[in-house]
Amino acid sequence: MALYYAKKGNPTEALTRIRRARSIDANNVEFIHNQGVIEAIAGRPEDALKSLREAFQKGYPPDDAENDPELKDLRARPEFGNLVKEFHRKMK
Repeated sequence: MALYYAKKGNPTEALTRIRRARSIDANNVEFIHNQGVIEAIAGRPEDALKSLREAFQKGYPPDDAENDPELKDLRARPEFGNLVKEFHRKMK
C-alpha cells in the first residue's frame, strides 16, 4: 500500500505507511527495499541509498534493484552503481 501512495504522488503518506510496516517487522527485506524505492520516488536519494544498502546487507538481491523501474533516476547516480558493485563482489 505504501508504494501505491508513492506512485500516486503522495510521498508523505507513503513514508508514514512504510515506517509503520517496518515498525512491525524491521528485518523484512521487502519492506526495507520498498522504503528505498519510496524514498527515491520522494526525491530523497541519500535516504534511498541508505535503505537499499540495508536491504542488500540483509539479502535483497542487487540485481533486482538494478532492474527496478522505480529506481531509474537513482540508477543515474554514481553512488548507486558503486553500491551495487560492492554487493555483487560480496555475493561472489
